[in-house]
Amino acid sequence: MNVQGMTKIYANMVLKCLSNIGIRYNNLSELIEELRQFRAAE
Repeated sequence: MNVQGMTKIYANMVLKCLSNIGIRYNNLSELIEELRQFRAAE
């Protein structure tokens, strides 16, 4: 498997995740706030 192929697969996975997140979070600031809380909780 070449790097370009892996990059394409990775990019598709990220886009899929982002679109799934986008459905739940219409407001990006909500997502950022939640990520901050998640980081703080670690």
